[in-house]
Amino acid sequence: MFRKFKQIRKLENSKLADDEFYETDENDRGIIDVGAENYDDIFSYYDLNGENVLDSEFSEFLDKKATAIPQKVELALHFHVKDANEEKCEEIDKAIKNNYKRELRAINRQLHRNSLNTIYLLAMGLVAFGIYILLYLLNAYFIATYIFDLIAWVFLWEVVNNHFIVRPKMQDRRLQMYRFVRADIEVFEYEKKSRDNHKKGRILKKG
Repeated sequence: MFRKFKQIRKLENSKLADDEFYETDENDRGIIDVGAENYDDIFSYYDLNGENVLDSEFSEFLDKKATAIPQKVELALHFHVKDANEEKCEEIDKAIKNNYKRELRAINRQLHRNSLNTIYLLAMGLVAFGIYILLYLLNAYFIATYIFDLIAWVFLWEVVNNHFIVRPKMQDRRLQMYRFVRADIEVFEYEKKSRDNHKKGRILKKG
């Protein structure tokens, strides 16, 4: 049993060590390679405004790739498409920037609401705590004192949860969106590559 557990841990550690490495370009940007044999697969089929909105599954793919690269590292998105040209590069660049700018605006609104909710919850918690102290000093019924004590701690816990747990996650997400907005985008001619077939000039770094 213990031998099997050690083998599993060894495999997990080996995989984690492999995942710590990422490729960089000559400007030390972390590279995300995107193979899009069908160019239209990058964009959503439901967009009617001709703005080339990113496909939702494709956005998820980018997010997962970006999480493997330390947040302090800027991103370089390398798209490999058939019949690569400057026009396609501009279309992809516009779609990427517009997509993540929209997400940035949404996250900023969420952060604003989070701040307002935290202030409201803190005020309600302090009021409930003040009533609890007053009831305690007046030797009020135990059940009334207990109820306001419980209410106060519920509100104050929500303050802690909002400010120290929920908010940092949203801030991390916002930083991720900023990286995509600032990302360097290049387009290359599509070709299937093996895992070991890296582009010339790339550097393998450890996170």
